[in-house]
Formats: sequence, structure tokens, C-alpha cells
Amino acid sequence: MTIQTDIVIIGAGIAGASAAAALSDYANVIVLEQEAQPGYHSTGRSAATWAPYYGPDVIQQLTALSKPTLTNPPQSLGSSSFTGARGEMMLARKGDEAEIEKHKESGLQPLPIKEALQLVPLLREDTITNILYTDNLLSIDVDALHQAYIKKLKSNGGEIQCDNEVTSLHRNNDSWQVHTSNAIYSAPIVIKAAGAWAGKVGRIAGAIPIEFQPKRRSAALVPYAKNSNMADWPMILGAGETFYCTPFGNGMMISPADETAIEPCDVWPEDLDIATGIDLFQQCIDYDIQSVTHQWAGLRTFATDGKPVVGFDSSINGFFWLAGQGGYGIQTSPAISELCLAIIFPESRDKMHASMSGKTIQSLDESLSPGRFGLSKSSS
Repeated sequence: MTIQTDIVIIGAGIAGASAAAALSDYANVIVLEQEAQPGYHSTGRSAATWAPYYGPDVIQQLTALSKPTLTNPPQSLGSSSFTGARGEMMLARKGDEAEIEKHKESGLQPLPIKEALQLVPLLREDTITNILYTDNLLSIDVDALHQAYIKKLKSNGGEIQCDNEVTSLHRNNDSWQVHTSNAIYSAPIVIKAAGAWAGKVGRIAGAIPIEFQPKRRSAALVPYAKNSNMADWPMILGAGETFYCTPFGNGMMISPADETAIEPCDVWPEDLDIATGIDLFQQCIDYDIQSVTHQWAGLRTFATDGKPVVGFDSSINGFFWLAGQGGYGIQTSPAISELCLAIIFPESRDKMHASMSGKTIQSLDESLSPGRFGLSKSSS
């Protein structure tokens, strides 16, 4: 049996779910997910923040454009903010002077040690030489945001089909035939939002050969120190992003900020990476960690130029790339999903937020288009 729809999206993580929610206002959308639940590989393993000064310029632009939806979402996404006040503190040691100067330019301000100790009393004064701080950073409730996108999709009649791995795709006249482990789906437009599997799906479809590199990011959760205020701490980073930590649920999440190139898989952390992150944390924080309550890893996937790839393939009709969000996919999802909508349904632009002007859409379309790589099918 062949199931007919307007748009098939491959991947139900934050990219696929947000695009599906936006597009479902104008089309019938079915999302196909190879795992048993949406957001299994990256979205469900993220402790995200809204950080306006990280990443390439286009990421910073997308982050700024996403803030209104994250902080004051429309009724269709539940109306309750997905963010909370957090703040960010950068700790430097001897030899980190260049990093400190660079981040001063990005908006972080010097913070005297006495004021820093009021926020983080466990700082090691003997090892820290400089401290920068900003309160212009927000925590994001990733699960609430992801579920809001899914709820909107379903309320508009869309579907998510899990345990449905795509095995082949081919274009037949004006429609794509998407074969999965369970059924065949037919739609004029296919959106590839498969995260670390982006390149694989592109090859199956016969699209232009864009290269993507998944990278492992590891994390551990440790108990809060007894009689501490750790639950109220800002996010803390070592200068140069040697490690970072942030309150997360009922403990402190610590990451070595690793970016290890790896093939797409159900990724797990390496013990050495977790030990490295904890050691760097303890060099700056006076807390002797005795146990790890949980550890995990996720995949952050990058195109070769570090920017997302958003737009129609130049060599085959109806194949839309939505990939390469790196570590910024959650904080940029509102803007990227609106961009998808604007490209696929230009008539939607008149109803968009004022900040998403025609000029902005054109600029983002040009910057993120798969055509920027100058590739063709013959390049493979």
C-alpha cells in the first residue's frame, strides 16, 4: 500500500519536528523516524542554551531571530516560555589571555572575583586568573520545545511514524516514492532532516554529494555538592571551551566539550572523555566528585563550512536539505523552520514575524542554500 501526502520529512528530531510543525499549517505532513521515539540521537540528549554570540555570523543571526518564539511562543506552541534565566561565566587560567580578549569582544564582561564568588562560591581562587560573565544567556527546555512542535503537527493532522527506516527513495514523475521498512510513502516534496544520517539519505536519493561530519559530544551528570547553591549556578565554561558545566535536572552536567569525528551510530561516551571533563571541572571548582549518576553522548553534525544546509537540491526536483545544524539546532529551530516554510510556501511570508522580512529570508536562503557548494551529481 502506498500512502499519499504532500510532504514527507525524514527524521523526527528538533529539525524535522520544527519544520513539520511550521509546514503543517499549509500542507499534509508525515514525518518518518527510524528509531522507536522522536529525538532519540541528538535532540533527546541535549542540554541546550540560547547563546547569542556563539557560532558563525549566520548562526548568531538565526539565534537572534529565534528568541521571540523561544521566550514568548505563539498559542499554537502552547504560549509558555521554553526558556529560563541562566547566565554564563567563563573561567580563565594562566595562558588563556587571548581567549579572554576574544570573548570580551563578543559581549562577555569582566567580573571581579568577589562578585563571582557570590554566584559560584566553590570557585578555586588560586587557579583562576580572569572571569567573564553575561546574563544574556538562557536555558532551553528541550523536551518541552520538541513536544510542542510535535503537538502542533498532530493538531494540524500531521503524523510521526516511528520504527520506520527509509530504505530507498526515487522520483517517479512528479512525486517521490519513499520506501521504508513498513510502507511506501508518496509525496511531491521530501525533506531530509536525518541529522548524522544526512549524507546517507542524500546518497540514497541521488542528490548532490554534500559532505557532513557527525561529531561526538559527551556529558556526565554528577550530584550537587551538599549544602551548595549549585542548582542556581550560571553555565560555566573554561576559556577556549575546554569544558563546560550547567545545572541540569537534579545534578550538575559536565562536558569535556569534545568534538570527536565519528560515523553515524547510537553513540556512547568514552571513559577518558568523561574523566577529562571532570578533571578540568575540578581544576576550577572546589568540589571533589565521588560519583557519576549518569553519562551519555550525542551527535552534532556539521557541513564542511560549519553552516546549516537548508533548501532544495539543485539536481533533483522536490528534494529539500535540512541538515548540518551542528550544536546550534535547538536554539535556531524557530528561525530555520520559518525559513523552510518561506522557501517551500512563499505565500506564507506575509504572515511571518516582522523580523523575518523578505530581505532577511533572501539573505538566509543564499547563505544556507545547498547550491553554495557548487556541486552537481557528476561531482560524486
